[in-house]
Amino acid sequence: MDRLVELFLSSARYNAGEEPSSLSALPQDGGHLDSEATERGLVAMEKMLTSDDGIRMGVDPRATYVCLGMALEEKEHLMGAATRVYEKALEQLDMLNKRMQVKGGSWERATVLQQLGTVCLRQGRAKEGARWLDECSAECGLVDGHPRDAVLFGGACNTKQTRLDFVGTVHKLLAKAYQDLGDNVLARQHYEEVKRLSQLQSCDAVERAVARGEPTQPNVARGGTETTSAPSSELRNDPKALWEATFVEEKQFAHYRFADEGATVLLTIDLNDHLGIGEEASSSVHSLKQFRVNCKEDRVDVCVRLRPEEGHIFQFQLLLQPLVHEIIPEDTVPRLKGREGKRRLEVKLFKRDKKIEWRGDLVKSEGKPKAAKVVETARLGSQLNPLNAEELARLPRPSTTGSDNRPSSWQAGPVLLHREEVPSPSPYSALAAPLASSSAPAAAAKACVSSASPVPAWVKHVERRQLPAGGLEVDVHLAVEAGENVSMDDLELDGDESAGLRLGLRGVTGSPLVISIPAGNDCAAMKARWRRKPRVLELRFPSL
Repeated sequence: MDRLVELFLSSARYNAGEEPSSLSALPQDGGHLDSEATERGLVAMEKMLTSDDGIRMGVDPRATYVCLGMALEEKEHLMGAATRVYEKALEQLDMLNKRMQVKGGSWERATVLQQLGTVCLRQGRAKEGARWLDECSAECGLVDGHPRDAVLFGGACNTKQTRLDFVGTVHKLLAKAYQDLGDNVLARQHYEEVKRLSQLQSCDAVERAVARGEPTQPNVARGGTETTSAPSSELRNDPKALWEATFVEEKQFAHYRFADEGATVLLTIDLNDHLGIGEEASSSVHSLKQFRVNCKEDRVDVCVRLRPEEGHIFQFQLLLQPLVHEIIPEDTVPRLKGREGKRRLEVKLFKRDKKIEWRGDLVKSEGKPKAAKVVETARLGSQLNPLNAEELARLPRPSTTGSDNRPSSWQAGPVLLHREEVPSPSPYSALAAPLASSSAPAAAAKACVSSASPVPAWVKHVERRQLPAGGLEVDVHLAVEAGENVSMDDLELDGDESAGLRLGLRGVTGSPLVISIPAGNDCAAMKARWRRKPRVLELRFPSL
């Protein structure tokens, strides 16, 4: 680059007759160049680029002028020459676009216009700078994508800026230019645009959609009708009140669908099917503002808050991390679609590398199993070492739906390996009903049925889950009758595996809550955890 600058300055300081001009005695890294000298340097550069050697080497005139302008603007005395060199690069761009019949804008032209405006402002030429920057802002409106993803001048230049970064910088420079010109109205307008773009960079995808004025109500498919939901449901699920609430029961879900669409990936969440609460999910969601969609290059975090007809506020979260490939976070577009009884959230993710096809799953696998485990697994299930009934029950079941992406161990309901007569449920089967989890085999669910035992008034309900890999999870939800400031110190737990665990509340007389522990679970290794906000006592029993 220094050699290129030296050639330009040498040509500028000699006239057409190869006699030195008045500038020849000035040092090459300083000294002003008048317009005549600058034009002599440009003529010499053009001759060099269009010569047989230049054509043979495949030199790109656009890239050469841009690189030369960037080198000249680093020297304060040569900024005037840098401005003219950038103008020459712009002329070359326009000639090429006209010859190639290119329609629309380009990030190459926007980059040169931004450099032109910046150099003019540094020289105190605010009027010219504002003209170039206004043209740059208009050029940005004609081009798609991001500057950092574009190939600038054949790869000679590059930038790390996203679209919001680039456009925000242009409006900052315009605000400065009009302030220098004394036009406070236009300066204020560009300053407000800078603030708006800055908010779009920091907020989630839903807030960006609201800021852009996109519709937040669900779109109804053509030919369908949207019924008016109950006013009480809309009042309960006011987005502002939901997100300001502090007492929220958090739940995780891992069900979703996705489809590769070429340059994008469409992530779909069917509220009725994937949240796990049925049609109550759709009836409690009325606006896109009930969602939060935060993305990074390798992560997608989707949250939704809703309040069912009877109950407190729930927050459902889907966290996908790490993604199999990188995305462009600021381009994420969420949409709420579907009729009132069957809502779905569609999140369009823009690929970083649009040539890669996304297959299998959105999330990277945990890696291959160790060799020792592979050998051990290979020995099981053979004719010499067949699987027993318990090992057969723990085998994963395939998904029962077409394109739903669910864990391999998920199943829609208990799949019986052999049919047995199921006894009629007892009046107190509410304690044991949650044991029939979708991920637990029927044999394990039956083993967890508790004997008839009254449920104390201070217990709201009990959830049990027999894990596919072994182990038992029991969640005891406390009712309002238990009091407001209940802690782990107020709960008394004793008993054993044979007689069952007895959970009591200090200061409350009457029968305790009896929790039966099925055989095969280690009662002595139980772990207890108290969750204060949702008022839930979590008990975890590993398998023996």
